[in-house]
Amino acid sequence: MTPEQSASEQLLRGNELFLRAFMENSPTIAWCKDEEGRYVFINPHYERHFGVTLADCLGKTDFEVWPKTIAEEFRKNDLAVLAAGKPIDFVESALNPDGSTSHWLNNKFPFRDASGRRYVGGMALDITERKKLEDQLEKFRLSVEHSGDSVFWVNREGRILYTNASAWKTLGYKREEILNISIFDLDPDYQEGVWSAHFEDLKKRGTITLETRHRTKDGRIFPIEVNANYVCIGGQEFNFATVRDISLRKEAEVRIFENDRRLRAIFEQAGVGVIEAGTSANLLRVNKRCCQMLGYSEEELLSKTMADLTHPDDMPMMHQNWQLLLEGKTRGYSLDKRYIAKNGEDVWVNVIVSALWAAGKSPDRVVAIVQNITPQKKAEVALSKAEFRYRTIFEQAGVGVAVLESRTGRFVEVNLKNLEILGRSDAEVLATNFMSITHPDDLADDLNQRRRMIAGETKGFTMEKRLLRPDGAVVWVSMAVSPLWQPGEEPSQHIAVLKNITERKLLEQSLRLTQFSIDRAAESVFWITSNSEIVYVNDAACRTLGYSRDEVIGKTVPDIDTNLTAAAWPAHWEEVKRRKTFSFETNHTTKDGRLLKTEVTVNYIQFEGQEYNCATMHDITERKRTEEALANEHKRSNLLAVLGRELGEAETKKAAAISILNAAGKLLDWDCSWLRIWNETTQEWRNIVAFDVIDGVKQEVTINVASMSRLSSIVQQALERPQLLLRESEKDSTEILTFFGNGRRSLSLIFAPIRLGDQLIGMLSVQSYKQHAYDAAAMEVIQALAEHCAGAMARIKAQESLRQSEVRFKTLFESAPEAIFLLATGEDSGRIIDANPFAEEIHGYARGEMQGLRIQEVDLPEDANLVTERMRRLGEGDKLIFEVEHFRKDGSIFPIEVHANLINLGSESFILAFNRDISERKKIDTALRAGEKLAATGRMAAGIAHEINNPLNGIRASLHLVEKAVPANHPDFEFIKRIEREINRIATITHRMFTLYKPTQDEAQDFSLKKLVEDVVCLSQPNAEKSCARLTYTAQVSECLVRLPEAAVSEVLYNLVKNAIEASPKGGEVTVTLSCSEGYALITIKDQGNGIPEELKDRVFEPFFTTKSGSGERGLGLGLATARSRVEAMHGHISFDSSKVEGTVFHVTLPMKAAIEPR
Repeated sequence: MTPEQSASEQLLRGNELFLRAFMENSPTIAWCKDEEGRYVFINPHYERHFGVTLADCLGKTDFEVWPKTIAEEFRKNDLAVLAAGKPIDFVESALNPDGSTSHWLNNKFPFRDASGRRYVGGMALDITERKKLEDQLEKFRLSVEHSGDSVFWVNREGRILYTNASAWKTLGYKREEILNISIFDLDPDYQEGVWSAHFEDLKKRGTITLETRHRTKDGRIFPIEVNANYVCIGGQEFNFATVRDISLRKEAEVRIFENDRRLRAIFEQAGVGVIEAGTSANLLRVNKRCCQMLGYSEEELLSKTMADLTHPDDMPMMHQNWQLLLEGKTRGYSLDKRYIAKNGEDVWVNVIVSALWAAGKSPDRVVAIVQNITPQKKAEVALSKAEFRYRTIFEQAGVGVAVLESRTGRFVEVNLKNLEILGRSDAEVLATNFMSITHPDDLADDLNQRRRMIAGETKGFTMEKRLLRPDGAVVWVSMAVSPLWQPGEEPSQHIAVLKNITERKLLEQSLRLTQFSIDRAAESVFWITSNSEIVYVNDAACRTLGYSRDEVIGKTVPDIDTNLTAAAWPAHWEEVKRRKTFSFETNHTTKDGRLLKTEVTVNYIQFEGQEYNCATMHDITERKRTEEALANEHKRSNLLAVLGRELGEAETKKAAAISILNAAGKLLDWDCSWLRIWNETTQEWRNIVAFDVIDGVKQEVTINVASMSRLSSIVQQALERPQLLLRESEKDSTEILTFFGNGRRSLSLIFAPIRLGDQLIGMLSVQSYKQHAYDAAAMEVIQALAEHCAGAMARIKAQESLRQSEVRFKTLFESAPEAIFLLATGEDSGRIIDANPFAEEIHGYARGEMQGLRIQEVDLPEDANLVTERMRRLGEGDKLIFEVEHFRKDGSIFPIEVHANLINLGSESFILAFNRDISERKKIDTALRAGEKLAATGRMAAGIAHEINNPLNGIRASLHLVEKAVPANHPDFEFIKRIEREINRIATITHRMFTLYKPTQDEAQDFSLKKLVEDVVCLSQPNAEKSCARLTYTAQVSECLVRLPEAAVSEVLYNLVKNAIEASPKGGEVTVTLSCSEGYALITIKDQGNGIPEELKDRVFEPFFTTKSGSGERGLGLGLATARSRVEAMHGHISFDSSKVEGTVFHVTLPMKAAIEPR
């Protein structure tokens, strides 16, 4: 199937679903049969009316559902529709469940499904009541015409407009004769004045029954009873009267009155609009439903015509059908059209129009049954937009939407949000099914829910589940699943709407932890802020501490916890944030001063932007006492067994030391402890690890080494045997000072030597801040732990030595800033066994690429024989240093200095070669030689300048004397000025020569470099105009403040701009640009000249060298040399790039804030 066919099928299926939904919710009955007449669909209204279900009818024909006569009528009409290929209206009858007969206006229409199979469908409007009304009206007309009573229609003027046969026969007239007389000719009691009053009374009362007399043609007068009825049709007023003798007329009067009342009730209470109109389309009668539908009052409607109400676009259709009706070419018609309501809105209606015929000749009235179908029409309009809206909503939805095959679970279509949730591409999702990406723990429930939906037990389901992303991440989603098939259809596809609730799940988990802590009423619960303030406690906490809730709230943790001081709180809070949840033991004070041993479990929680510690506190005072009483040798044996295993697994001395101290803490409950190792070589102690209880928390600390030096005598005693020291108070005069940083002194101390045989390895100490915390038995325990520690320390020391040796070699090899090669000897001589990262980096190879190459492959061909010879000499035991050139992987060449020697590893010999890239050294050597040349040249230039300045000053003084002696108007006075200009020019040249040797160092000052460059450009504009060049300046910063010698900077830039103008051709452009970055200012001067020849670039900054030629002014070659000298004196840098095509650009880099030192 092509994408276009698939899209068309999808659209068709969507339209079918919309049509099915419309038919299911239609107020009329609706059904569908296949070409063979078998039912495939009936709507709920059909089921309710006839008391059957779709299951009762599905697959059956009319002959299996209805009596034979009805079934034959239905089948005949169905075949007519299929043959015609267009909709046809039929009036059909059916049996109701109660046995009564109902009549239906059935609009039958043919259609085909996507495969081309033909069907016939129908929507039927119940017209049973209308049929009854029509039957009654016809019966009424016939009863009037053939009635034994006389019937008269009389107008307001008393003229007889109509009588039945009984009337003119009873009065002895012919029909034509009686229609030419008035009521005054028949009734002697009703002359004009009485008649007018009677008619007005009749108009007010509607119906009057009275007794009067009639006169026959032959003058006979007989008593009668008259039932007069006022009738207004189309604005015309009538008296409709029946006349009979008194006994019979009364009975007829009652019957006619009741019949009229029933007809009016039907008319007014009908569920559809009913309009009675004249043949000119003027409205004669309307019911309430019609008024409600169009928003008019009855009076307003009766003043209008059908054309007034009809939408202009529907007028041609109305006129055409109305004409056919009046011409008798049709008895009625049904169509959809639009009326215009009073508020101007369009009202779509289905109109069934029928003509009422007078005496079988021509219609005199028209009755229209009006059904409001505006909702259906709006639905049809909405249907045309549904696909576009569906697609837009589907793609732009803020939730994930997916369409899946219900049987296989494979994805058919997913939107962008779904791809984002699943962390997959569209192709990846469409190639899989939901089972493969559902968390295993949620899959069974998901499959069960879908099974129930497919089985029809549910109409969909919602659930929360976990999805697996390709990167292993788990995403929680809220999923709503709905079927895309209708009842009775084969389950095909379903839609799943996903919302990412991962964040909510995490929050719920946090809230559940909080709720759990609150619900644990048996334990004390505290809510504590980051600044240690208590904002909530439960009843158990109040009972345990002896406070009321109001007394505890507002206190801080240090107020009730003796170990967590205010100073220790910040570190504790950081630990809470880092570890999130953990438990520790501490001490709490009650309101009456009792000290409780407690176990506290902290839980770090963030709620509504605030940080909290939801802590539970358990009183373990009694437990502690019990534990101390139950401590026995069995416990010690178990701990020592565990300790032995831990020491065997420990890889570092610190790990072993921590295991020893942890075991000591479990056996003796120390407050502080340490373990240190004796270095026999340096005769020094090295601390391995130390712990102290700070603010109630055991923490690793650094031993105060200065205080350790005060323990020399005690340490000396403990070197031979364990020592137990007990103090009565911290103020006792003793050598035992504070070891740690909390300002407390230990009151009970044990020192035990760690020995391996006769060799002293280290010392172990545990201490307590309580008096008499230890005894001789405790000292024996510590000594036993020390003995366990000795073997472990010796083993770890040996392992550490081996690892250090390996690490030192590996580190040296991997991180050496020189290239190191390990080369094979013998037959495979020169093959690279290994190369360190630096070697591969400088040769341009990736890690591991050089292994297996031969060293001759990176040597220049002309050096290959030299290298081979040198390797042979290495085999004879020589150690060689030589220089060669190597190829990089990209073909570039660079110089190498090789230090090579022969090494033996086991039974094999290798060449270990250290290669040093000496490119920079070569450049420095070249630069040093150039610098020495520049310095020598500068010194020579300065000497020449000095020698020239002395006679030049004498010449200048003599010239001043001549200038004073010669009048200004003397003809030769201009030669004096010319001599003075040349003297100044010589002075400038000598100044530059002197500056080349020793750059003038002006005092640095703060100024705007942006403004200075702007001034230089402005001063250079005349030169540019003279040379027919364009000079432009661009500052890429709003301001650039520097601290430099302003005059020196100005001179350098002016000379560079001047050179650029002179180098540019006529019409060329010189561009000056200023920018600042990372503490430096960059000025670029670019010209569009022919560039500097490649062979002259290295000499540009040499003194007395110039690239200027031709007939123009040729410089001395000091400008650029002086410029570089001055820039470097300011700790700056000057460079250039030049090509024949793009011209030359000079780059001047100056520090923005530099301390300028003279050179």
